[in-house]
Amino acid sequence: MQIRRLAVKGLSYFLSRIAAAEDPISRPQYFVRVVSQFSRAVELLDRSVNTDTPSSVDLENEICSTILEPKGTDISLFGLNFCERFDAGHALGVMAATLNSIDLTPAKISKYRASLQPPQAAKPSNRPKDEFGRKVVALIFSRSLLERHGRVVHSPEGNLNFSPADSRHFDLKTEQPESLAADIIRALQNNGAMMTFLRKPDYRTQAAIALSQCIKHYGNIEQSTGKTWKDGRDLPASDQVLRLRACAGDFGFQSMPASTQSSLG
Repeated sequence: MQIRRLAVKGLSYFLSRIAAAEDPISRPQYFVRVVSQFSRAVELLDRSVNTDTPSSVDLENEICSTILEPKGTDISLFGLNFCERFDAGHALGVMAATLNSIDLTPAKISKYRASLQPPQAAKPSNRPKDEFGRKVVALIFSRSLLERHGRVVHSPEGNLNFSPADSRHFDLKTEQPESLAADIIRALQNNGAMMTFLRKPDYRTQAAIALSQCIKHYGNIEQSTGKTWKDGRDLPASDQVLRLRACAGDFGFQSMPASTQSSLG
């Protein structure tokens, strides 16, 4: 009987280890912080990398106000599987941090898509201005760097307007944002942190990666809205999908005949 109990216990432990291996995001070792103040963030990061002074109080305070958060405020992060800007978690985090800030109405999307219909779509000179791309800065930090200054807590409820990124949302709870800023400066100077400047074409690439990941996870994402794909605080699920497709440049299907679209379900 004792042997049987031990065998069951061992099997349970083994299965739990398999489950953990299948879900590497349960305890990510890397996190992305997305910053929308592009020009200001680029300036600060350039000063951080090229400064001759290892630590500057003024620079640390500016990094806190622009890239991190004031003291007493949790710092929103998204977990990654790998220290890599093409990681799906990185793309989902970028979209989660920016979709709600885009002045993107269904009417604007319809107008933009209509302008891409054949034969107009085949003429580059007729392409309208890119209204949906964004410029953001993304910084990747290791768990070990962040945990020197606080606790990293899984907080799906803190991700407000892009349901596919809920499971990847974390908060850094710290009472030492200034010391974290100083540590970030040192990490940037010593290649201990990664920074990426995403301009409009790069942002669209991130949107395409996120869209691909969503299709892989949900299948027909339009049919999943309001069900497995949840409404956000400000954006309904259907609006999230519409914005993601627009940002990813998903307009190729527009040239498909209506009869073909209906036959494909």
